[in-house]
Amino acid sequence: AGHEGEVHLLVPPAWKKVAIPYLGNSLEPINDPEAKNLRMEFLRQELIALDRPIPILVFYPERYSETVNPDTYRLAISGPVQRIRGIPHLNLPLYLKNVSRLFVEVIKDQLTLTVIAAPRKEKELLDWTLHVINPKALEDAYVKRFSGAREGTLPKQEEQHIRRRFNTYLRAMELYQAENQPLDLRISLQGANIQVQAPIMEQQTQPAAPPAATKE
Repeated sequence: AGHEGEVHLLVPPAWKKVAIPYLGNSLEPINDPEAKNLRMEFLRQELIALDRPIPILVFYPERYSETVNPDTYRLAISGPVQRIRGIPHLNLPLYLKNVSRLFVEVIKDQLTLTVIAAPRKEKELLDWTLHVINPKALEDAYVKRFSGAREGTLPKQEEQHIRRRFNTYLRAMELYQAENQPLDLRISLQGANIQVQAPIMEQQTQPAAPPAATKE
């Protein structure tokens, strides 16, 4: 069973055995009540397009707040950062990896990128993190969407398994800008601004070098 790009299979009883060294490595059935719920899970490794900009915000840690705060450093609206309906967004073609298409459909409207502000002496390049807002509500929505494709009510154990899968995706998701290229952002304090630069964007906008002159 599963959705597009996912396959989930129960482990056959014949495979639910472990080797016992002091018994000559003989195979014995797994003695655990949860063994009946063991599964094999396969996820297609692909980049899934987000097809929308991601809201971007700044977190100002309390320990730096005397010198680094919204009054002293603000997010610059330039380069890949654009204001859309009054909200700063990272406006680049972006993809998620290590997750399923259903997961992306559920969380994409609640996805945000947070820049962690810090003084220059602490961080020449600022860190950033990707997370979702209100993950518990999204987990419930994921279970509902998943069970909507089936008839009847999900067994409790199946529901718990789906919730664990959602949280696994939540921890594993990564932003990519192209195949084999995780998102690369260079974020730093410049003047009174927090400046976001995307090297891939700069490479795409640079004019092509003129052909080298040839000697006749």
